Amino acid sequence: MLAGLVVCIDLWIEWSTEGSLVPFFAVFVSIWAVLMLEAWKNKEATYAMKWGMSDYEETEADRPEFKGQEMWSPINGEIVNFYEDTLRNRAERRSYVVVILMMILVLCCIAGTYVLKVAVSPYPYVEDFVPTTVQAIVILILDGIYRQMAKAMTDNENHQTDTKYEDSLVTKLYLFSFVNSYACLFFIAFVQGYTEMGCEKGSCMDYLAYSMVIIFGMNVVVGNLGEIIPPLLAQRAKMAKESEGTSEGTSLLSAKLSEAELQFTLSTYNPVASTIEDYTTINVEFGYVCLFAVAFPAAPFFAYVSEYFQIRTDGWKLCRAFKRCMPIGGQDIGIWMSIFTITAYAGVLTNSAIVFFVDDSFVNALGLKNYQRVWFFLVFQYAIIGVMTAVAIFIDDVPEDVEVQVARGKFLNNILIRGVIQEDDRIDGMSYGVAVEPNEVTFKTLPDHHFFKNIEESLFNRDTTETRQVHGNTMFTAK
Repeated sequence: MLAGLVVCIDLWIEWSTEGSLVPFFAVFVSIWAVLMLEAWKNKEATYAMKWGMSDYEETEADRPEFKGQEMWSPINGEIVNFYEDTLRNRAERRSYVVVILMMILVLCCIAGTYVLKVAVSPYPYVEDFVPTTVQAIVILILDGIYRQMAKAMTDNENHQTDTKYEDSLVTKLYLFSFVNSYACLFFIAFVQGYTEMGCEKGSCMDYLAYSMVIIFGMNVVVGNLGEIIPPLLAQRAKMAKESEGTSEGTSLLSAKLSEAELQFTLSTYNPVASTIEDYTTINVEFGYVCLFAVAFPAAPFFAYVSEYFQIRTDGWKLCRAFKRCMPIGGQDIGIWMSIFTITAYAGVLTNSAIVFFVDDSFVNALGLKNYQRVWFFLVFQYAIIGVMTAVAIFIDDVPEDVEVQVARGKFLNNILIRGVIQEDDRIDGMSYGVAVEPNEVTFKTLPDHHFFKNIEESLFNRDTTETRQVHGNTMFTAK
């Protein structure tokens, strides 16, 4: 965020959208993106361990909406619900045909927008503003329509678990939102300059930055208003229905209703649909930041402001606008992590292409010819991708202490909860750094290391004493 503001100040001083710090900002955004994702993975694994969700997907139950035929499992003989994959695959193929047709519709809308731009070209004051505003409105309308279509198509595919359902729905939403949100910007950056419309001063950077401001700004404003207004309208409509046949208005009735009656007027929260909608919004903004950072360096600041208000509006919705929701489990953010990663790496390609083929300032400063631009573009992008890959490899997705505690938790769960009998009922004392093999585990038996601190505190700092007998011997004692 701060780096983007520094680049914006530099552009303001140079009074140009093609500043000298732009290429360096592209490198910074790419490295920041991979560091952010790696930090996310670490924190995600830590919270999954603390909340007991590390193996959630292995024991996930069927969706209530899943329609299957009961049959005997050929693996373990238990009764399971079965649905033929051929039927689901057939439904998925139909869904992706619709997705492709919707993408073509988006491209047709973009073509129509530029026809409008040509039509209003005699009027310089509206030539840029009107087509860009129309395009931003069309993006929001198509996005709202397609979300309902994607949900209906995914429901028809009859997925067995929430994870599979969410992955299928998210894939459809991402494919469409990528084309719907970014296609016009790709056209401005890499195509418009080679058409009859052309670009002012031979470069489309100015119009690309202007379009980013309009589209991103409208996305932020409408997105946050969409979080607040629909729940409020739904509540007022329900209260108006409750006040039918009474002399009091809605405001007077709300003052007389009991807490239980007020709770009844609130909307029902759908954790799956709301979570997907929130992550879709985050992904679109993340794409604006990563894919076109050099065209609009203030995008990180706008995204920060948007997410700040998003957190507040989500908290208000959960506490004031919806009934108390039922919590659901989740091991991770699922396919969203792959989508964020793809977006981060795609940002390297788009920013590199903008620097060497759209932004002429850097190329002119180096005195590069056309064939040299291509070589610098290839070397630049692969160097950044190499650094990003190296950072992702060297930073563990799961912290070492989390891996140790998850493995320890599984061991204790098998012994204490499931009563699994070990082949050897003794605990090897040498494995815990003590000289004598004990027949019970007591506090401070584990090595004095921060990896084991939380384990000891959670296992031994209890008010009651629990003892587990295995093969007639004391296997574990918690005091």
